[in-house]
Amino acid sequence: MTAEDISRGYFVPQATFSITASATPSLTTMVTFTGAAVALRDGLVAANIMGSRNDAGRDLAAQPYSAGEAFPYKFDVTNTSPLVEKVMPTSGNFSPFVPDGPGNCRYSVLPAGQSYTCATPRHTVTAEEAAQGFFVPDTSWEVSAAGQTTRTYAVNGGEVDLKIRDARLEGTVAVKWTDNDADRYASVGDTVTYTYTLGNAGNVALTGVTSPDAGISEALLAAGSSVTTTRDHVLTGPDIAAGQLGPVSFEAAADNGSKHVTVTVTGAGIQLDLQPAQPDTMPALTVQDFDGQTPPSDLGTLDKYRNGQKVVLKGLDYGQWYYVYLNKHSYRLGWIFPTTDNTLEFILPADVQNGRDDVVVLNKNGEQVSFGRLQVTPKG
Repeated sequence: MTAEDISRGYFVPQATFSITASATPSLTTMVTFTGAAVALRDGLVAANIMGSRNDAGRDLAAQPYSAGEAFPYKFDVTNTSPLVEKVMPTSGNFSPFVPDGPGNCRYSVLPAGQSYTCATPRHTVTAEEAAQGFFVPDTSWEVSAAGQTTRTYAVNGGEVDLKIRDARLEGTVAVKWTDNDADRYASVGDTVTYTYTLGNAGNVALTGVTSPDAGISEALLAAGSSVTTTRDHVLTGPDIAAGQLGPVSFEAAADNGSKHVTVTVTGAGIQLDLQPAQPDTMPALTVQDFDGQTPPSDLGTLDKYRNGQKVVLKGLDYGQWYYVYLNKHSYRLGWIFPTTDNTLEFILPADVQNGRDDVVVLNKNGEQVSFGRLQVTPKG
């Protein structure tokens, strides 16, 4: 035994023989002999087992695999040990594959350094695999040799495409304002609802679909399907002051096997429909004589009012500011915004003098809209 023999765990018997003819000594020849390797220890069993697809020429774009089809596969096996080995597959998602049936991938006597190809295996594509666009060859093999401990190999071929995989996410953000107080204008306390929709825009199923910003978490999203969530935002004073809400974005991610896909979706902002701002001008007032005049429109005033009583003026269109005053003494009641039923409301101040008067209504430009009789009487 040499140190090299001990180190590598085996030796190869070698000999040279000189053969001479007994009757004719001049007839001599040399013969060399190299025997099979002799193991000096356990653990020498070794093999290289590689799997690969065996469907060369198939156009996966034009002819993807569907559920139930048999996918052709092959294994290339090489004995990398110095010993004669037996190679036997023990499990896997192929048929034929495991002994003892015909077409199995066993090789009983494989010399050192020799190899073979097993091209008979077929994998039956499942509905789930067809949807995800790939399958994973997963097999186990046992390799043995005389006097050696059997070695087990787990051979995983990775993702094998069944189609041209197009893994994609797309999404939208929709915005809707809800007029909670029914005043027809955006105001504090109204609700803006954001609707997030995330869709599988590719041709393969996606797993681990997540979007924390949109509150989306789906274990599986089939091709062509989508998921929708909503989020409400209650309008605040600063929102009303700004007059708008900016664009809203969300990020999402998903997987198709080893393929990781992401998307950033941005929705348009929303311009808030705000109540018109109160005019900052103070109209000039003119004391007028309305006796004998007919107002352009009937304000619906009553005959008599008391100080502290609510006065309701009718027929004044909602959506604009009106300036109101009492004619006799040019008593300014100020700018008033109408209610949604086209009326103006105010409380008759305590310092308004008793007697016959007229209430006058101006538009935002200071132009007279109408007038109506208003009689102030003492409290009874």
